[in-house]
Amino acid sequence: MEQLVPFIEQQSTVIVSTKDMEGNIWASMLLGDTGLVKVATSKQIYIQLNHLKSTRKEILFTNIKSQSNIGLLFIDTATRTRYRLNGEATLYPDKIEITVSEAYPNCPKYIQQRVPAFSEEISELGMEEIKGTRLNSEQLKWIKKADTFFLGSVNTAGNMDASHRGGSTGFIELLEDNTLKIPDYIGNNLFNTLGNFVQVPKAGLLFIDFEKGHSLQITGETELIFDQQEVQDVEKLWARVDIGFLDHKNGYKHNFTTK
Repeated sequence: MEQLVPFIEQQSTVIVSTKDMEGNIWASMLLGDTGLVKVATSKQIYIQLNHLKSTRKEILFTNIKSQSNIGLLFIDTATRTRYRLNGEATLYPDKIEITVSEAYPNCPKYIQQRVPAFSEEISELGMEEIKGTRLNSEQLKWIKKADTFFLGSVNTAGNMDASHRGGSTGFIELLEDNTLKIPDYIGNNLFNTLGNFVQVPKAGLLFIDFEKGHSLQITGETELIFDQQEVQDVEKLWARVDIGFLDHKNGYKHNFTTK
């Protein structure tokens, strides 16, 4: 990991996967300025909260108080570079301390190039949060046109994973009964996420509206399908009615330009 320290420390965006007390998986995004991430050693990383610009009301802060396992994805959408790690998190007033268990890079496939233009301090007073169990028409329309989302999963040992999924606009298929069907394209052949789904059929999905500062977190159960007509159509993710979502309007101010 030593050669990737400069890359990790220059990131102002971190995707995080955590688990709540009921065992539901959540994918979250932390936004900050330069200095948000500090690599102390190959086994010790800090998220420095004095550099955080996104809200501390994010569900991950509640989750890591009771479930310390955490997965992190560092992704630079401008250069299409990503790096994943997992470990144990400890929350302090001024930082999140992560003791690293595993760390590895990923290939750049299916990463849509977006260049962050600026980031502004968030006003929590302006953030609207909607909770529910059934996705509405506006949310489904948003998901249908998405070309990117982020994903959290876990294995039976409790190791969390945060990853990225991308494709052409419309690559997510909307089925009946609050169900999303998502193809798993060939990437770096590590199969971490699929392996996790075999062991623990649960997932957290995070959709970001890169223009409006709007995020949608979905948590639900998963099912793998391997008997499809198309080779890449092997993964099915779905949010059950009895699980739920968090819809954050104006949850952050971070402007991206699509290349």
